[in-house]
Amino acid sequence: MHLRIRTASPHANVLTHLFAKHPGRRHERREKEQSVRFTYLKADENQVDALIYVETDPMSWTKSSNGPMDITHYIHDRNIVTNTVFLSLIRTTLGTALNGKVKEEWTEWVEYKFPFTITVGPVATAMPITTVSQLFESLGYTVTYTHPPEETVLTEVARKSVFLLTLEGTVSLKELLSQLWILLPVLDADSHHFLDNDQIEKLKRYGAGWLDTHPLRDEIVRKYLKFPGLIEQFIPKRSGGDESPRLNDARYDWIAEQIDALRVRSVVDFGAGEGKLAERLAFVPGVEQIWAVEPSARALKKAQKRFEALTNRIGCSVPEATWGSLFYYDAQWKDKGAIVLCEVIEHIEEERLPSIFNTILHDYFPKQLILTTPNREYNTVYGLETSRHTDHRFEWTRSEFQNWCEQMNLHTIYTLTFYGIGEHHSDFGSPTQAAIFTRKEWTRA
Repeated sequence: MHLRIRTASPHANVLTHLFAKHPGRRHERREKEQSVRFTYLKADENQVDALIYVETDPMSWTKSSNGPMDITHYIHDRNIVTNTVFLSLIRTTLGTALNGKVKEEWTEWVEYKFPFTITVGPVATAMPITTVSQLFESLGYTVTYTHPPEETVLTEVARKSVFLLTLEGTVSLKELLSQLWILLPVLDADSHHFLDNDQIEKLKRYGAGWLDTHPLRDEIVRKYLKFPGLIEQFIPKRSGGDESPRLNDARYDWIAEQIDALRVRSVVDFGAGEGKLAERLAFVPGVEQIWAVEPSARALKKAQKRFEALTNRIGCSVPEATWGSLFYYDAQWKDKGAIVLCEVIEHIEEERLPSIFNTILHDYFPKQLILTTPNREYNTVYGLETSRHTDHRFEWTRSEFQNWCEQMNLHTIYTLTFYGIGEHHSDFGSPTQAAIFTRKEWTRA
């Protein structure tokens, strides 16, 4: 894996000082049993061609593994593509240039813009090539790709495009490296480093001056930080003005609106997690009872604490945090006003759903069943070729979802209505799709 940085321009030799690497010396070191080399292919007053090359030992990657190992422990793409591991290995070599901490006599050149040609690779990503191009073209680079003769599959999880990435643009060395330090991890779906608040600080530091104005800013932040808790610290919940609410909030608001319009008095929220939706439903007028049903004891404790804070609130029906699972029948959930499954079914193996829905629709027999799940078609808008979450067992298109709901309603005991939640796209619909099963006004024999 390598990074090559070239420029042909007056004062090109200043780069040797910004790199803090003398052209006449050998720059090589061992980093975590990997060989890291920095060399100048050319370095004179008008042209500099620098190459940073990492040679890895695949077997060394198995030494931190516990227990018996098999071939899959060291046959993977982590040691041959320019991912977060590559960046960590070359960080010491390029640290001076990345942070602009040069000798005082060269400080004025830190922000000087050179016409660079950069080649980095191999790059492996599941992102659509059009999205990869937009990431860099939005920063003023011209982007070209050198593909291998045949498509390569590097993992069993996702098909990845593999290529050498070439960028041409006029930019300072510090800004160039800062952008690579953020965008290469965005391309890499399997960041190896520990994700914590330090990553937020790195994102702020290396994204300064360009990230806030990037048209894919939010997508960059989500893919770089990955975890919702970190993402929300960087992208706070939106409020006020004409901005759309975050999708989670939009789902909760939509469900609350339906519960209100349907004049439901009792609600069972299956897969309630930490109780955020149940908390929102607690303030819907007319709702008298809410059960937040969740199989995770840890999540239930958090939900209980959340509900305790609602005690004595005017106009609030305090939910009850209750252990339970969709896989077990519990007679106490029979004949309730509404059962809600908000972003739950996609976490269950598809072949187990018919049995679950037979229990819900025919044994629990609620007046309403409110169901939401991701719309797979909308993933194109997010630039995703895989599921939105690693725990999703499946994601359906709108037609697949509607056909499946109709199959579950085979005896037409319920009327079915379908909805979209979130910003609507003319071709791909809304990010969340929903269905309401409404029990017909007659009882079973």
